[in-house]
Amino acid sequence: VEILSPPAGSQIGDLVEVEGYKRQPDAVLNPKKKIWVTVAPDLKTNEFGAATYKGVPLFIPGKGNIISQTLKGVQVK
Repeated sequence: VEILSPPAGSQIGDLVEVEGYKRQPDAVLNPKKKIWVTVAPDLKTNEFGAATYKGVPLFIPGKGNIISQTLKGVQVK
């Protein structure tokens, strides 16, 4: 088990983005939608340790990628 590391200079409240995916949050979350169950299988670290969604790195704009220090090629839970 390892906690993912944000890039240097990150602050609480910074938005995490995935290139190619437009951020469109719901105004009100529907508790019947199982969003985590849908998204979780596609969250993994790549061979460099970067956290990815469907193979595309998670990043904080202007700061860098979200990474795992030691775990590579594994599921993010």
